[in-house]
Amino acid sequence: MTGLRGGRPGRYDGFASRTRKGTDLALADGLVGDNLTTVQEIEHLHGRPSWDCRTCGHPWPCANAKAGLAAEFRGFPSVLAIYMSAQMHDALMDLTAHGAAAPSDLYERFLAWIIR
Repeated sequence: MTGLRGGRPGRYDGFASRTRKGTDLALADGLVGDNLTTVQEIEHLHGRPSWDCRTCGHPWPCANAKAGLAAEFRGFPSVLAIYMSAQMHDALMDLTAHGAAAPSDLYERFLAWIIR
């Protein structure tokens, strides 16, 4: 876990990616270059002010974002609930900034899935 979603490395063209390289032990053993595996994962992050996923375009958190968040906060559901409450607040402020009515599905989108 690299923190509470802030300052993700590897941002490119609106997509966030996380790159994982072999361990320092592999480097110490001389496993460099072609012997070092790099895996890149595309994260499903929200776009503001629409709060749609910047990767798949579904309302955020999309199914992939929920799976990633559940894995990242595994063992810490209360921290996930606090984080998602803050995200829901930001979404509410963005989505109602121009006088629009508050979306009726915010609780289901942001919090209801956490306790399942």
